[in-house]
Amino acid sequence: MARPDKYTTVLYPTDVPMPQPDGAIRVRFPKQFEFLGYYPVSLLNTGITVDSSPEFCVEFAGKLYAMRDAAAFAEFMRTPVRFARQKLTSKLPVRVAPIPLASLPTTIYLEKAVSNVLNKALEHVGKLRPKLPFMNMSDSAILILASCSRPRILGSRAMSATSGSSTCRRSPTAETWCASWRTK
Repeated sequence: MARPDKYTTVLYPTDVPMPQPDGAIRVRFPKQFEFLGYYPVSLLNTGITVDSSPEFCVEFAGKLYAMRDAAAFAEFMRTPVRFARQKLTSKLPVRVAPIPLASLPTTIYLEKAVSNVLNKALEHVGKLRPKLPFMNMSDSAILILASCSRPRILGSRAMSATSGSSTCRRSPTAETWCASWRTK
């Protein structure tokens, strides 16, 4: 009982989590997020590794942690030691980086972007076997294929900027074939 303040003082933690704005994280660029960018709240609560968002960042004990949303951010701020103490699992999912379409070769870009539309149009032409008047079979098929796939591939760019009408002139017969194909 010689020192009563020993029992009455509350020992506050020395490390306090500090929210980090997005700009402050960019300044510290070489510094990496803990848990390889997966957010620790999901890792502890469910055992599942989920990618985090750089807009919800916290610095705790000299390390950066990124959260996915505001709820996880608030939970981490309440008890940061509980989440910082855990270990990252050794089995992690493979990270797939998005590839910009402009950097792809033309053939690969066309395979990825146009393949579904082109396959449907080819299947439709194969089932119908169109024969337009005064044209042979291959020319008829090419015309129907071009008429059916062009609006879907180009989307809103098929409209002319000056007149507001379609830049592609189609025959009435091709238009009826396309109308029947679009309804399917």
